[in-house]
Amino acid sequence: MIRRISRMAAPICLGLVWAGAAQPRQEYSRTVDRTIPLRSGQRVFIEHKFGQIDIHTNSGSSVAVHAEIKVSAGNAAEAKDLAGRIDIQIDPTSSDLIIRTHYPDRMQTHDTSFSVQYEITMPENSPLEIRNSYGPVHVSGLKASSTINDSYGELTFHDGHGVQHLFNAFGLVEAKNNRGDVFIESSYGTVNASDIDGAVEVRDRFAAVTVANASKGVDVVNSTGNVDVSGCGGPASVKSSFGSVAVRNQKGRLSVSNGHGGVEATDVDGELTVVNSFGRVVASDVHGPARIQSSNSSVTVRGIKGDASIKTSFGTVEASEVGGVLTVDNSNGAVRGSETRGAQVNTSFGSVVLDDVSGAIQVENQHGSVEAGSSASGACQPIQIRTSFSSIRVRLNRENYRVTARTSFGRIKTDLPISVSGITSNDELNGVIGSGACELKLTNSNGSIEILKR
Repeated sequence: MIRRISRMAAPICLGLVWAGAAQPRQEYSRTVDRTIPLRSGQRVFIEHKFGQIDIHTNSGSSVAVHAEIKVSAGNAAEAKDLAGRIDIQIDPTSSDLIIRTHYPDRMQTHDTSFSVQYEITMPENSPLEIRNSYGPVHVSGLKASSTINDSYGELTFHDGHGVQHLFNAFGLVEAKNNRGDVFIESSYGTVNASDIDGAVEVRDRFAAVTVANASKGVDVVNSTGNVDVSGCGGPASVKSSFGSVAVRNQKGRLSVSNGHGGVEATDVDGELTVVNSFGRVVASDVHGPARIQSSNSSVTVRGIKGDASIKTSFGTVEASEVGGVLTVDNSNGAVRGSETRGAQVNTSFGSVVLDDVSGAIQVENQHGSVEAGSSASGACQPIQIRTSFSSIRVRLNRENYRVTARTSFGRIKTDLPISVSGITSNDELNGVIGSGACELKLTNSNGSIEILKR
C-alpha cells in the first residue's frame, strides 16, 4: 500500500500548489535483504504499517527477510532521502526475532507517497505474531500457532497447522485448510473460514460470515451481516441480528438466535433450537427434536425425526413429517400440520388444519376453523378440540370413541353411527361410536360441528 501525506496550502498559494502538482513525480526504491538464524522455540514477531506482508515457510532454521522500500516525491533527491531514512530493524532476543519498520518522526510534508513491502520466509514450526495496519497480510504453510492483527487490509491464512488467532478491521479475513482451532475477530470485513480440522469461533459486526467444513464445532456471533454455515461437525451456535442465517449439513446439534433476519436450517444431525423475531424460519431434515421460538414471522418445518415445538405470532405455522408430537403455540396465525405422531395446537384468529395425525389431538382455537384428520390405530388416541365463531370438522380413522359434542348457534352433523345417550338436540350430542374406549370431545360456539369418516 502507498501511504500519501499532503499538507493543505494557504489560499494565496493555490496557484503554486496546482503548478507543482502538474510537475512529473520522481520515484525511488531500495531493498533490504537479511537472513537470520532462528533457534528452536523462538517466535517471529513483526510490527509494520503502510505495506503488504507475505509470509512463506520451509523446513529450514533461519528467517529470510526481503523488504522493498518505495518512495514517490516531487523530486529525486527528496525521494532518495526519505527512502534512506526508512529503517528495517531486525533484533533477535532470547525468545523472539523482532522485525520492525521504523519511519522518521517527520515525514516529507509535500505530496509524498511511500510503502514498504515484506516477503519473509521462516521455519514452518516457529510461532508467529504480526501487528500490521494499512496493508494486506498473507500467511501460508505455517505449522505453528499464530496471532495476527491487521487493519485496513485483507488478511489471509492458508494451509496451516496449529491454533490461529486472526484479528482485522475494514478488510477481509480468510482462513483456509488449517489443522487446528481458528479464532477470528473482525469489525467491518467479511469473514471466510473453510476446511478447518478443528473448531471455528468468529466475532464480527457489519459484514458477512461464511464457515464451511469445520470439523469440531462452530461458534459465530455477528450483528449486521449474513451468516452461512455448511458441512460442519460438532455443536454449532450462531447469534446474529439484522442479517439472515443459513445452516446446511450440520453434523451435530444446532442453536440459532437471530433478530430481524430469516433463519434456514437444513439437514441437521442433532437437536435444533431457534430463537428469532421478524424473520421467517425454515427447518428441514432434522435428525432430532426441534424447538423454535419466533414472533412476527412464519415457521415451516419438515422431516423432523423427534418432537417439534413451535411458538410464534402473526405468522403461519406449517409442519409435516414430524416423527414425534407437534406442539404449536400461535396467535393471529394459521396452523397446518400433516404426518405427525400427535398434535397439540393453541392459536387464535387463524385456521387449524391437521391431517394424518397418528397420535392424540388437542386444539384450542378462537375465531378460527379447525379441521383434524386422525390416522390413529391400535391404542387409544383421544381428540379434544375447542373453537369459536367458526366450524369444527373431524375425520376419524377408527370407530371407537366416546363422543361429547356441544355448540351454540350451529348444527352438529355425523356420518358415523352413534349410540346416543340422554337428550339430544341440534347443538348437543352425547354418545358412543363402537366400544367408546377413546374420548372425542368437541366444543364450539357460533359454529357447526361435523364428525366424518376418514
